[in-house]
Amino acid sequence: MRSISPGPLPCRDSGRAGGAASQQNPFNHWPQLAFELRDARIKVNSADPGFTATDLNQHGGYQTFEQGASEAVRLALLPADGPTGGFFSTAGRDPW
Repeated sequence: MRSISPGPLPCRDSGRAGGAASQQNPFNHWPQLAFELRDARIKVNSADPGFTATDLNQHGGYQTFEQGASEAVRLALLPADGPTGGFFSTAGRDPW
């Protein structure tokens, strides 16, 4: 297994990364990564943990840490025929 860095991914068409904005925001790259890995046994999804009580928000969130982690854990345990290239929350698939 190897780690995938959050750096810019080359576009299949042009062989180079997009503009400066796409290089600054890793969120712009995961749909491309999902597309590139569509034939591999690797799922690429994004999870919204919701407003979870953490040190970052002085524990002001309405969810526990366990509740916030539940969607990421569910996505990590998807079966081979599970979805890829999606944005999910505990409510299900979200548009992005």
